[in-house]
Amino acid sequence: AGAAAQPQVRIPTQERVLAGTPTQVFAIGTEEGRSWEMFSTVQQLAFDRSDNLYVLDRGNTRVLVFDRTGRFVRQVGKKGDGPGELQVPMSIAVLADGTLAVSDLAHRNLSLYGPDGAFRRSIPYGEDLGMFGREMYPHPAGGVVGFSRPLGERGGSGRITRQNSLTRLPLTGASTALFRIPEVVNVQTTGSTPNRQMRMEMARIFSPRTAWGVLPDGSLAVAHTNGYTVKIVGPDGRERRWVQRPMRTRLTTEADRENFRERRRREP
Repeated sequence: AGAAAQPQVRIPTQERVLAGTPTQVFAIGTEEGRSWEMFSTVQQLAFDRSDNLYVLDRGNTRVLVFDRTGRFVRQVGKKGDGPGELQVPMSIAVLADGTLAVSDLAHRNLSLYGPDGAFRRSIPYGEDLGMFGREMYPHPAGGVVGFSRPLGERGGSGRITRQNSLTRLPLTGASTALFRIPEVVNVQTTGSTPNRQMRMEMARIFSPRTAWGVLPDGSLAVAHTNGYTVKIVGPDGRERRWVQRPMRTRLTTEADRENFRERRRREP
């Protein structure tokens, strides 16, 4: 019923090889060097309108900025609990005016920095957004759109369906869930206390992955199924059309599972 209700744009099944050879513009990072040359868990990259590169160096709790030639410009943020300091940075987004937004899971806020790297203010978000900002992109009308996953679920072991969402968080006003994405996970309870429950979650091996982005008009492009389909979701949260490749999916076989397990065993 959903497929019949949406205008569908068909694109070719045949792959098309892109012409040309990639050219390296610059390279950053080294095993031994100055502080800004050594990274620990690069979580995300972003560019501003001047082609400056922003590197979320999550392991070192900071954002590093490089210009279009790869020259180091500045460090933004550091570990701590004071204004403009970070604890668990999840993602970054560079807004149209050059403002850098950093989502911090521990502080449960967005830290905003000016184009010069100076801290401006924080925007707190509530428990209803769960683990907000695992991925985050600027919204053309202001603020950011982030992937939000619920926190604090309780219950026994087994298979559960979680409702994730793509949520817009403006710089002023309330957040809005633009699109909801179900996720099936296997949960095993490993221990509990009167106030805490320890659980281990295991994603299903062949579960569909979510890929998404924000379009220039504020719409979202979302792929979250096993089909070759990208859903275009308007700023109002309604699905406008589907972009599809005419390719059929098939059920996973035991041979597929064994091939996967063998690849994993061979990985270093």
